[in-house]
Amino acid sequence: MVQVEVNENVLELKNIQLAYETQGEDVLALQNIDLNIKEGEFVCILGPSGCGKSTLLKILAGFITPTEGSAKIDGSEINSIDWNRGVVFQQAALYPWLTVEQNVNFGLKMRKKKDATTVRYFLDKVGLSQFSHNKPYELSGGMKQRVAIARVLVNNPRVLLMDEPFSALDALTREQMQNLLRDIWRETKKTIIFITHDVDEALLLATRIIVMSRRPGRIVKEIDVAFTNHITTEDNSVRFTKEFQEVREQILQIINNQS
Repeated sequence: MVQVEVNENVLELKNIQLAYETQGEDVLALQNIDLNIKEGEFVCILGPSGCGKSTLLKILAGFITPTEGSAKIDGSEINSIDWNRGVVFQQAALYPWLTVEQNVNFGLKMRKKKDATTVRYFLDKVGLSQFSHNKPYELSGGMKQRVAIARVLVNNPRVLLMDEPFSALDALTREQMQNLLRDIWRETKKTIIFITHDVDEALLLATRIIVMSRRPGRIVKEIDVAFTNHITTEDNSVRFTKEFQEVREQILQIINNQS
């Protein structure tokens, strides 16, 4: 069993609120979000549809600025996008005219860095070395998401932000991608924030689960879990344990009461 050491705070959110205007009215999307995320944590964020999960991720990524409050990485305010916060979206968003290898190398190229060894390493890590010269249209959905993950990791970001990256995949491919991501997390010790609607997925991956309320999104529950530390590619029987099912029911009850 691999334990990931948890150290200092990497991300700090204090009194985050976000309001946006729609049809001439201000709509409060997020309210009073206070959250510290430590180095090496795998945090999954759950909540009802429309509760602001993806909005919170966009604040962490630097895509949008909160109306009130503070979002910091390593003590510095987040006010723009940065390669230190890599984002994997629901869709892979690859450049169709580039090969797999060129897509993975894109971030390094934009930073005027050359590191063919690292590109090859992550292509191998996600199992795509044999497809390095293929174009995205020649890949399956799961393979495209593997490229997207490799493209982020090759930049060695401080934090990996993932917005329901496996939601469009079939069940078998989804489980394979979960195993891949867990292995990468164990090896790299990256801090990961992962948005999902799937309670089982959160329990199988996370070291901490954040449950949000319906809009305006607030944190209503934080649950430390350790099921992921007991899972291997060959054995995920922990999901059938009494403890797993009890925590699953607890989370579902909280979410259903917010719907």
